[in-house]
Amino acid sequence: MYVFTRSNGEWSQQQKLAADEGNRGRFGDGVALSDSGETALIGASLGASAYVFTNSGGEWTQQQTLTGEGSSFGIRVALSDERTALISAPGSTKNFTGAVVVFTSSDGEWSRQQKLTADDGDVE
Repeated sequence: MYVFTRSNGEWSQQQKLAADEGNRGRFGDGVALSDSGETALIGASLGASAYVFTNSGGEWTQQQTLTGEGSSFGIRVALSDERTALISAPGSTKNFTGAVVVFTSSDGEWSRQQKLTADDGDVE
């Protein structure tokens, strides 16, 4: 996964990102950037993981690894702000309809808050 920055209308590569424990399968399947551009969430669906990276002074570092269940956890990711992450977990329910797992951050520590599933089990 590569980070590019834009300056004076020109794009240039800033840094290559890799998970601390080695990139798991399909690192970069899902990518989300916070509104401020200071937090990135990168999914690795075959590793059932998502990685939180933070930017400080132009240097990106891995903050935490978020794990879930289901073979494709992390194939889609979203950040609603600097403190809330939504990570897809297709096929993680007993009827295989999937779910979305919500993580929140407090003082830089991410924790799982809730697994969201449809009451009717419908996949739409």
